[in-house]
Amino acid sequence: MVSHLIMRVRWQIILPIVGLILFSAESFHSLQLNRQLRTSPQKYYYWALLSALPAFVLGALIVHALAHLGVRELLSFIVAMPFLVFGWFYFVGRLIDYRIAKRFRRSVA
Repeated sequence: MVSHLIMRVRWQIILPIVGLILFSAESFHSLQLNRQLRTSPQKYYYWALLSALPAFVLGALIVHALAHLGVRELLSFIVAMPFLVFGWFYFVGRLIDYRIAKRFRRSVA
């Protein structure tokens, strides 16, 4: 039972942290690419996190809505995306934990 509890905590904590690390690494890489190509900061931002696609879609909607209110797109993206990526991976971790717990209950019963 204790090992099951440890696995449950691991997925809910580790997935969001890994997601934020990957998001940060890709953001830093894109920033370096922009500096090398000497383009405007918002021109080339690439993220290879296909697993976080729902967070990026929701982020695009938020950025677009805030842009209509006069908020700079880059600023709203930089503020919103870490929260959305963390939330998405936390949700995925919760789903994995639920399935593990469900399988564990079946094996015990």
